[in-house]
Amino acid sequence: PDQVIRMLIPNAPVQTLSLALPLLLTTIRTRALPLVLLLTIRPWTLPPKLQPTLTSLRRTSDAVFHCEGFAATTAPPPPEFSDLAGILSIKKLALHSIGGGHFSDSTTKTRPPSN
Repeated sequence: PDQVIRMLIPNAPVQTLSLALPLLLTTIRTRALPLVLLLTIRPWTLPPKLQPTLTSLRRTSDAVFHCEGFAATTAPPPPEFSDLAGILSIKKLALHSIGGGHFSDSTTKTRPPSN
């Protein structure tokens, strides 16, 4: 497709998405829709009883990223991070497992772990 639709859902409701996302992804994949969803969730604001729901949502997603900003830290970041605003970690990519913490250790043969 020449065009891709990108949809951003900031502060996504975890309980609703854990039910709706599998259905939505199935529809997108079966119809081969050119659609990209970006959902933002603030896991530190969720009550402990919603942690299993968050895990389910991570398992359903094709990619999971973790952002850590330096703005709220009380101590300054290490000197090597002084020009950065934070760190973006890739926790999961569909059909690409990031194990061992180094790109040369990654594999594309199996589905990635859920967390």
